[in-house]
Amino acid sequence: MLVDREGLWFRVLAGRYGVERGRLCEGGARGSTWWRELARIREGGGEAGRGWFSEGVLRQVGDGSDTFFWTDPWVDGTSLRER
Repeated sequence: MLVDREGLWFRVLAGRYGVERGRLCEGGARGSTWWRELARIREGGGEAGRGWFSEGVLRQVGDGSDTFFWTDPWVDGTSLRER
């Protein structure tokens, strides 16, 4: 789901929770506790600690459709916008 935006699971989750700026949304009130926790982990929060998931994911910039230059955590888990 990090790459295949045309796959079945991405489409199912996008239909359920929505997509914003190319990423699956947390879902707000429609989001299950499980899904909201996954979204927090993706963003570097949650009980598991800061950024453990994104630290294990290799990113290729490519055409930029999956990478947000100013808002993705590039340096020490912090976005360039925050620096």
